[in-house]
Amino acid sequence: IGLGALLFFTCVFKYSQRPPQSFWSYAPNWNYMAEYRVYQIVKNEHLTNYNIANLTYYDTYSSVVKYLLKRDNIQIQYDDYYTNTYLFVIAPTLEMKNAPYEVATFKPATLLKTWKINDGYNLYLLQRESKS
Repeated sequence: IGLGALLFFTCVFKYSQRPPQSFWSYAPNWNYMAEYRVYQIVKNEHLTNYNIANLTYYDTYSSVVKYLLKRDNIQIQYDDYYTNTYLFVIAPTLEMKNAPYEVATFKPATLLKTWKINDGYNLYLLQRESKS
């Protein structure tokens, strides 16, 4: 029985497909590895006074990325989307017109950089322009 069970589970793990998304996200192609890639990019930019908006699914606050940053003692204003200088936006395309408030309040803004996260999503870095 032991060898048969071992062979069965080996075949199940080897030949079954992974779901394209994580259990917490209904967005296709959005999973922990994508969240971790965003975290690495944000961390390596060494910016201050920024925030992150995740438009891939319901968590617009980007809690997973912010948790990873706080775990590394990187300071971030968790819910301040009104006074920050930079905004990272995770989305398939950068849409400012009908965006949620995390992005809609960040106007006027200039697109500084874009990174491809995976086949479905990009990371955009915006800088707030001074209102004159």
